[in-house]
Amino acid sequence: MCLIYFAINKHPEFRFIALANRDEFYNRATKPAGFWVEHPDIIGGQDAAVTIKNQLPGTWLGMTKAGKVSFVTNYRDLKNIKTDAPSRGQLVTSFLSSDNQPQEYLNKVAEHAHLYNGFNLVTGIENEFYYYSNIQKKIIKLNAGIYGVSNHLINTAWPKLIKGKNLFEHKLSSGLELNPTELLDLMTNEEIAADSDLPDTGIGIEKERMLSAMFIKSANYGTRNTTLIMIQNSGHVNFMERTYLNDRQKYQTLKFEFRIDG
Repeated sequence: MCLIYFAINKHPEFRFIALANRDEFYNRATKPAGFWVEHPDIIGGQDAAVTIKNQLPGTWLGMTKAGKVSFVTNYRDLKNIKTDAPSRGQLVTSFLSSDNQPQEYLNKVAEHAHLYNGFNLVTGIENEFYYYSNIQKKIIKLNAGIYGVSNHLINTAWPKLIKGKNLFEHKLSSGLELNPTELLDLMTNEEIAADSDLPDTGIGIEKERMLSAMFIKSANYGTRNTTLIMIQNSGHVNFMERTYLNDRQKYQTLKFEFRIDG
């Protein structure tokens, strides 16, 4: 998962809304969103490959029927890549499949976070959300607000983060009924940032340009799917995943609705 906007208690009808693009190599095998056979309380996509016996698959974003939500993005730092680091997708899976509360879980993650390549991790349930990065090494409670995370620290002012966050905030504050399709469409913006606004993360100007778009397209890497989570104050959940087949104009959408247990 490489780009996500989310709102905590910023809409009169919804206590939480998340809108996320997952950017990945096209040839990396993944399973579409659904309730997991291995753990039926979890809904989300899955990494197809599991390298450790009896380990649940990793995921970039998911939630449970009890209302736990978690997602992870990579922190782009190619100069300090650990080739033997564990999968960051397991950080999400481990929270969703555990009995830990959000802050309690991040306290445990912090103890071994140095083993992983750079990451941003959000965990939450109901109105209690927390953020942790093993770069910043600080657990932050997220109050009511609108947030964005890409491949740097939370709310870092990269062009696409600012652009998408503004578009997202406009939708939430328009006073109009939220249209899920319009929210998903918001994430298909392919505009490339001006060179003067690009970050320098050590990958070269051509790749910085390509990755500066909200919706990424290249020969072998790009935006694979968009996920929308809408949790009403009543506990009703609308979970949607749009998977792109060739480009942003051709896709298939999976829709799930359920009510949070309890």
